[in-house]
Amino acid sequence: MREISFTPISESSLIVSQGKTSSLILLEPDKRLRYSYTMNSLSSGVEVSRKNPNNRRALEINYLSAIAIEDNLSSNIPANKLSIIAKVLSSDGGTRTCALNGVFKLLNKSIKDKYYFIAFGLIDKKLIIDMNYIEDSSSEVDVPFGIKISEGLPSEYTYLQLDGQIRPEKLIEGLLYSEKEIIEAYPK
Repeated sequence: MREISFTPISESSLIVSQGKTSSLILLEPDKRLRYSYTMNSLSSGVEVSRKNPNNRRALEINYLSAIAIEDNLSSNIPANKLSIIAKVLSSDGGTRTCALNGVFKLLNKSIKDKYYFIAFGLIDKKLIIDMNYIEDSSSEVDVPFGIKISEGLPSEYTYLQLDGQIRPEKLIEGLLYSEKEIIEAYPK
């Protein structure tokens, strides 16, 4: 699993890095809760650049991420009037989970529960956690998910997305294996 690090810039911004993937997270006042995830055109070397913020992938990520934020952190957002901007600065796979790790870190200062976002996939039927771009590109399935950790133990899933096909028992195996790895990598 790649290391996750946070570099605060101000009270309302930070840079989150997950391996070679990094995102700038900004909070701004707004009339309602908004989430905007974009990849800068020069953020990727090998990875396919996604310049258009209105492509199907970006719209889906924005929609599902906003639901996860609202469902889990709305008590930390004043009257849900906040624009959350996630700009991918450098990309080596796991851009949506990296961005969500930054958002939840920035908005979750007053709650003792922790949230982690990661993805796993299957390559030749083998589970791979926190895939880089090359692994992600050759995987049969990509399963980004978020998990809430309460008192050092997994308590609930906060986000789940599926790109590809996976047997139900393999999905459960991947989620449980990833949970174990998260607990070991990021203890209380």
